[in-house]
Amino acid sequence: MISRVCSLLRMKQPVLADRGLLFASGATVPTDGTDGYQTGCIFQHTDGSGGTALYVNEGSVTSCDFNAVEAGDYADKLQVGTHDWGVGATGIALDGTDPDMVLQVAGRINAAVASGAYSASYDQLAVTASQTNDVSTFASWSELYFTGGTISTNGNNAAIWGNLEISGTFTGPASTSTYLGAVVGTVITPATFTNSGICGAFIADGLLTAGYTNNSIIAAFVAHVNDSHSTKANWPMGLWVNDADICIAVGTSASPVAHTTAAQRALAVYTSQAVTSGTHIGSLLQLAPLATTGTANNYTLNVRNTVATGKTCGGGQRGVYVEVEALGTGTVSGVVSAVDIETYAPNTATLGSDYYGMYIKHYTDVTPTGTNAVARLEFNGSGTLDAFLAMYGNGTSLIHGNCTVTNFLLASASGQMGCTVSADGMTANPESDQEAGYITISVQGNTYQIPFYGA
Repeated sequence: MISRVCSLLRMKQPVLADRGLLFASGATVPTDGTDGYQTGCIFQHTDGSGGTALYVNEGSVTSCDFNAVEAGDYADKLQVGTHDWGVGATGIALDGTDPDMVLQVAGRINAAVASGAYSASYDQLAVTASQTNDVSTFASWSELYFTGGTISTNGNNAAIWGNLEISGTFTGPASTSTYLGAVVGTVITPATFTNSGICGAFIADGLLTAGYTNNSIIAAFVAHVNDSHSTKANWPMGLWVNDADICIAVGTSASPVAHTTAAQRALAVYTSQAVTSGTHIGSLLQLAPLATTGTANNYTLNVRNTVATGKTCGGGQRGVYVEVEALGTGTVSGVVSAVDIETYAPNTATLGSDYYGMYIKHYTDVTPTGTNAVARLEFNGSGTLDAFLAMYGNGTSLIHGNCTVTNFLLASASGQMGCTVSADGMTANPESDQEAGYITISVQGNTYQIPFYGA
């Protein structure tokens, strides 16, 4: 009789030796701890609704624990494994055998699609509450936690790993407005958006505690390009930023200096820490070349400012523009200079050619409508100018040249740059007065002395 009923219900005959119900129904879900329901017993809640119509016993036959079985989109939560930390973590164990992941979501696009956005996995968190305390919200949160041990030399470790893989014949994006990347982030804000903090499509925040030892590289963001090409069009780049007022802004200040005029900057570095000793550097460029042979040139900074053929630059061109400004009532007790150049070669170094603190090479194949000069010195301040050029040195010759020029010193008018044009206007008489000193110059290997007299 029992086998006949089970056959009609298309179900396996239950084990009669096991006591307790396998199926039950009613307007009230059995109270936790009730006896008489086998583990896995299905209870149909006849007075239930969405999310409370079907229950399963996750307890025992002597003490039941009925929990709702949520259908459809899982209205509440879906939990896979247990969230915990430490050596004794009870999450789902991964032992290196297939499958090597806790959760896998795989999608597929078989044919070309006309429009839309497609994703194997989509996470969304809609936040409407007013955040008044230390509240953090994330649409997706991934965390990698090490409890000790040693990382292998060739291993890769990350809380999030994005991999873009291309095989076969493939044509990438046709313009820089189309993205192809392992990770892409965008920020979409309304016109009424007000930002007083940090807002970005990607924010790398490096958090380190005291006591660590760094023997290599520690950075919030590392761009490693593992390839190189000799053809310029194929050069891979570690970082490329386009179409921004400031392409790269490196700031150690929570509130960088605001710019009131429109000006695009390829690189802006802001620093505002209080420094009591040592050296405060806004941007450090350091070149440490390996042994080079032949005629290779080494440049710490190579600046080029070019105007394309047929284009016009009406505002002038400057390879490097340096501005030093003391804001408000700021006080500077040391030396202030727009450019500070220092060269040093220890007595153990070998210099096989010329050695200059500054080397200016001026090329021009056309005659400008204005002044053509190797260097221009201009003073526009309202304060007292002691000298246009102050020279200090421990050698016997401070002026040296090996080129032919029309004017070694060009002043626009008498009285400019300390030069006075006047016939017999000197207060000293070179014929009778004793010189107060002299300047030594060298021309084509011949040494000359130019005397000067006390006024």
